[in-house]
Amino acid sequence: MDPTNPDVVYIGSHNTGIYKTETAGEQWRKLNLSVGRVPDIAIASDNANMIYAAHQNTILKSIDGGEQWVITYADPQGGMINNVELDWSAPQRLFATTSTGTILKSEDYGVTWTVIFETAEPLTQLIISPHDARIFYALELD
Repeated sequence: MDPTNPDVVYIGSHNTGIYKTETAGEQWRKLNLSVGRVPDIAIASDNANMIYAAHQNTILKSIDGGEQWVITYADPQGGMINNVELDWSAPQRLFATTSTGTILKSEDYGVTWTVIFETAEPLTQLIISPHDARIFYALELD
């Protein structure tokens, strides 16, 4: 959901990209994004037009509310991006999890990424503590 406008909601699909409503769900439209798996979407708290999407093995970024997208990260191992999470205390900081078991971090709105953790199991979700953004939890699948 858009953090500044509850009528604006984005939904990622399993096969057909991203859909957006600006009418609290009464009308939906497909955004200009190629088909494919979109398991997670994150909207910047300081700029509702800045959106990140986990799209297959890439992280996409839009700065115009989802009208146009650019690849900001492509997994070199071909792993699927499962989750994109914005740090609520510092909106320039993002995290992502992959199906190859890595946690990625960006400190510059997704321009550059580094691997901060690796495990042998797929990671499906990252949750940042609502009380202390230095604490986060990763969900691993067996």
